[in-house]
Amino acid sequence: MPVYTYLCKDCGEKFDLLVGMTSEKIEFKRKKRNSKNIEKTLGSFNVGNSDGKSSSSGCAKSRLWGEYEKAGEKKGDFSYLIDPRSGKVLGCVLRTRDNVKPVFISPGHLVSDKEAKDIIVSCVGKYRLPEPIRCAHSLSIKAK
Repeated sequence: MPVYTYLCKDCGEKFDLLVGMTSEKIEFKRKKRNSKNIEKTLGSFNVGNSDGKSSSSGCAKSRLWGEYEKAGEKKGDFSYLIDPRSGKVLGCVLRTRDNVKPVFISPGHLVSDKEAKDIIVSCVGKYRLPEPIRCAHSLSIKAK
């Protein structure tokens, strides 16, 4: 689950909140702060592992490099993204919803291919892209 940064526009305080794919915890924070004026801001997104170190992974809407077999049409179906020169696995091509275009996942620092895929799946709500990426994209458009 991602951690988002929120801003209470009434008092100006920023706070981080671990959020699932529902808004229940956000509503709880609003009631606790007695404010309906809370907005999600652009903050950092990372996932800590069991020993407290931050890890990272990548997710893109299009392929930068590599070859792959078409992933199945169901949510969670995937195939590996392969470097055509070396034959090494670069990441995976993952279907995040039924019958939509896949996303391209790359493992990063301290993350295996499987862990990167699992992280992205856990961050997907009702849209194709993971929520942290959707949020960042929306905020960047608003900033233009």
